[in-house]
Amino acid sequence: MITALKDLGELVYNDYITGLYDSKILSSKISIAELCDIKSLSDIKSLSDEKINIFTDTLTDDLSNDSYIIREWCLEFDNNYELISPNIIEKDFQKENSYLYLYKRGSSRGTNYSPAFLDKNANTKLNKLEQWFKNHLHINEIAQMFNEVEKHKNTILNDLIKLTQIINPKKSSREKAIFTIKINGKYLFEIDKPNFKRILVEDYILKVTNNFQKTFSTCSICRTHKQVFSTSEIFRFYTTDKVVYVAGGFDKDKAWKNFPICLECFIKAIIGRKTVENNFKYSFYGSNYILIPKIILNKDNTILDEINNLLAVDKKQQNISNENRKYITNNKSEILDIISTYKDAISFYFLFLKKDNSAERIVLLVEDVYPSRLKTIFNAKEKIDKLFNIDYNLSYIYEFVKNDNKLFFDITNKIFKGGHLDFNLFIRLQMDGIREKLFKDNSRNKNKLKKTILSAIMNVRFLEELEILNKEVKPMQENSKFNEIFEKIGKKLNTPARRGIFLLGALVEKLIEIQKGKRTNSPFIKQLKGGKLTEKDIQSLFTNTLVKYREYDAYYPFVRILAKEISNYLLKENKFHMTVDEINYYLFAGTSYYNDVIEIAKQIAEEQKQIQNNNNENNTEENTNKNE
Repeated sequence: MITALKDLGELVYNDYITGLYDSKILSSKISIAELCDIKSLSDIKSLSDEKINIFTDTLTDDLSNDSYIIREWCLEFDNNYELISPNIIEKDFQKENSYLYLYKRGSSRGTNYSPAFLDKNANTKLNKLEQWFKNHLHINEIAQMFNEVEKHKNTILNDLIKLTQIINPKKSSREKAIFTIKINGKYLFEIDKPNFKRILVEDYILKVTNNFQKTFSTCSICRTHKQVFSTSEIFRFYTTDKVVYVAGGFDKDKAWKNFPICLECFIKAIIGRKTVENNFKYSFYGSNYILIPKIILNKDNTILDEINNLLAVDKKQQNISNENRKYITNNKSEILDIISTYKDAISFYFLFLKKDNSAERIVLLVEDVYPSRLKTIFNAKEKIDKLFNIDYNLSYIYEFVKNDNKLFFDITNKIFKGGHLDFNLFIRLQMDGIREKLFKDNSRNKNKLKKTILSAIMNVRFLEELEILNKEVKPMQENSKFNEIFEKIGKKLNTPARRGIFLLGALVEKLIEIQKGKRTNSPFIKQLKGGKLTEKDIQSLFTNTLVKYREYDAYYPFVRILAKEISNYLLKENKFHMTVDEINYYLFAGTSYYNDVIEIAKQIAEEQKQIQNNNNENNTEENTNKNE
C-alpha cells in the first residue's frame, strides 16, 4: 500500500499530470526527480514554494467534524521585528487562502512546525508560540520577535483570554480561532526573512530522519541500497514507540528494520498521502475511507490518463450530469462508477481509518479491488434497481447491522473483494430487523414493516447477484403462473417448501387485512409468533388460516387457488430443511408481496371460470343438437 502511495506521489509531479491543483498549492509542473533530489538538509533550501506545501496540513472550516475555524488572531510585527501593538489583531479566518497560514501541527506535548496554532486554551496558544521561538533563537529575526513577545507577555495573554471567552464561552463550543504572527502585513507563507517555509520543512525532515537510527540498507519501497530510516509519519497506524513482536523489540534504534524507507520514497509517499486525502477521501456510514490507486502494469499513457481523470473528478465531474451518475453508497461524491469503466491495469485499496487520539487505527483494508469487480457490483445494483424500481445502495444492508461495525465491514469486504458469506447468518440478520419492526412499541406499523421486509429481500437478492451467499442454488423447473414473482424474490426460492411458505405469507396477510376491515383490529397476527414459527407451526398456520377465511365467509375463488398451490408445495417435502429464520423470512416476504400474489391467484381463478363457462356452453350446445 505504501508503494502504491509512492507511485501515485511520483505521478502527481511528473509531466503527465498538470493543472489539477490550485495554483497556490500544487500546480507547478515539477519532475519527481527534481523534487526528491534531497540528499542533505542543504538541498531543502532550494525547494520552491509549491513543493513546500506538500509538507503542510490542509486547513478547512471543518477540521475534524467537531470544530470550525471562524477567526484569525494575529500578533503583528513591523520591518524591524518589533510589535506594532502588544494587542492581538482579530480578523476573519482566510478560508479561501488558508495556505497563507503555513499550518502544520506538531506534537501535542511540543509545538507546531510553524508559529500558527489552533489550540482552544489561551495559555497553550501562547506557550506554544514561545516554545517555537525558543527552538529558533539562532535566527536573529526570530530572537528579536521572541524578546518582543516576552516584553509584552501579560498583555498578549490577557488579550488571548478575553478573545477565547468570546469565541468559546462554553468548553463544548465547536468554534476555533487560529493564532499566528504577521510581519509588515504579510502572512507566514509570504514572508522571506525569516523564511518560515524553509524552517518548517527543515524541522520536519530533521524530526523524521533524526528521531530514529539511520543506516545504509535496502529501502523496502524502491529496493535500492541507500541510507534508510523508519517513520510513522505516512500513516499513524505504523508505530515505533510501542512494544510489539517485531524486529528491534524495545530498541528504538533498531526500528528501521521493520519499515526501512529512504528519504526519496518517503517524500513520494507523503505526496501520495496528501493527494489521496485531498482527492479520494469519502465518508462511509459513520466512518471514512481513502481510495488508493495501485498501478498493476506499466505506467503507459492510458493508465496515467485514467489517474489524471480521477484527480479531476471533483472539479469537472467527468462532464457527467448527476442524473447519470450511479452510487453504491449514500455518498454522492463517490467516484466508484467512474472507476468501474477503467481497465484492470489499475487496482485500488480501500483503506478505512478511525482516528484514535493522535494515532490512526485501520478498521478495514480491502486490497486489490479491480475496476471489473466494481463493474460487477454496479451491474448487480442495476438489476436490483430495475426489479424493485428503487435506487439501491449499501444503506439497505447497513440498516440491519448498524450496531455491529465489525460485521458490516466484513460484509463490505466481501462485496468489494468477493468471497462467501454464510447464508443462515445473513438471513438471521434480516429477520432480526424484521422482528424488531414487528413488535416495536407494541404496535404493528405496516408501512415501516413492509419497508424493512422489502429491504431484506433486496439485500438477499443483491448478494445473490454477486454470488456471495454460500447457499447452493438449483433452478426449480416448473410451469407456474407465480414464476415471475418467485424469480423476483430470489434465486433461493427454489424448493417446494420455500415457495409454499411464501404463498402462505401472502394468504395470511390478506386474511389480516380482511379481519381488520371487520373488527378494526387483527388478533390473527399473534399466529405469527413474533416471526419465530417452526416447521410444525407452518402446518398449523395453514390450517388455521383456511378456517378463518371460512369463518369470515371469505373463501373466495382466489383463496381456493392459493390453498391448492400451498398444499401441493408443502406436501412435496417431508422435511423443509430450513432454519427458523429462513422459514420466517420467506413467510414475511410473502406478506410483503401479498397484493401481487392475490392478483395472480385472481387471474388464475378468472381463467378457470372462463374455461368452465366455455365448457358449460359447449355441453349445452351439444345437448341442444342431440335433442334436435
